[in-house]
Amino acid sequence: MKEIKVLYHEEMPELDFIGGYGFSNAIDLYTAEDITIEAGESAMISLGVSIKLPEGYGAKIFPRSGTFKKYGLIQTNSVGIIDNTYSSKDDIYKMPVAKLVTKKDIIKSILDISCFIGNMDSDDEELNNYDYVLDTLVNNIEFNKTFIPKGTRLCQMEVRPTMEKINIVKASVEEFTDVKRGGFGEGTGV
Repeated sequence: MKEIKVLYHEEMPELDFIGGYGFSNAIDLYTAEDITIEAGESAMISLGVSIKLPEGYGAKIFPRSGTFKKYGLIQTNSVGIIDNTYSSKDDIYKMPVAKLVTKKDIIKSILDISCFIGNMDSDDEELNNYDYVLDTLVNNIEFNKTFIPKGTRLCQMEVRPTMEKINIVKASVEEFTDVKRGGFGEGTGV
């Protein structure tokens, strides 16, 4: 059985793997801090661990299936790919995320703008000062915020053997087949 070595930088739940048929296929990773993310913002969420992977292995970090549903977060790099050289005590795993702006956020901001302008005197010089109005709106509109407490299972890590060395060789057009698949998602089913 392979082993990974984990250095915990915060007091938090220890990592565990329950593998095999009918169990987990990945290791849950936890947030190492309380964090609040506003819609439209991004953040690097600390997972509070440094990990030494076995030689010849790498890790992939994915959001858990409920991460978007519960928190409205997407992982900004789709999949985090980590090789086993990312293994010093200062190489702390993180998850880059973004909170999407929803239709509800946009409607709320339009209502906020309407109320703000409606409360101004039409003769007010500041109403005609575009920079003032814009700055005031930006500083006073509050989008939907998400709070994620420390110790939340936010993502998961899959540890797999790395790809073996492959030689990349320049080819001639004659070495390729004439059967066309039609591109990504547009194939003929061949």
